[in-house]
Amino acid sequence: RGGALFQSCSPMLGEGGRGTHENKDPGSSSTIKVFVRVRPMSTSEKSAGRTENIVSVPTTDTVVMQSSEPKPFTFDYVADQSTTQHEVFDMIGRPFTDSCLK
Repeated sequence: RGGALFQSCSPMLGEGGRGTHENKDPGSSSTIKVFVRVRPMSTSEKSAGRTENIVSVPTTDTVVMQSSEPKPFTFDYVADQSTTQHEVFDMIGRPFTDSCLK
């Protein structure tokens, strides 16, 4: 709860860094992909008169923090405020579940 802007993020991401972490285990070919979803404004934020988020999503892999000096952050995929739960599941959950069941 509260004012979290991102519903998921990775601790492996440095400022302005790339959101993919290569697994250094020689027996593994996996990578960690980082997907970020920017949530829509809450009802309380809207009723308080806020009209825009403090982040923008200019591309499907970039989030820009709006401030006096805008800061871009790059991820493997960024879902904007209009992305539905169903779309997020189809993008992330379904492939993950399918790979676990193989």
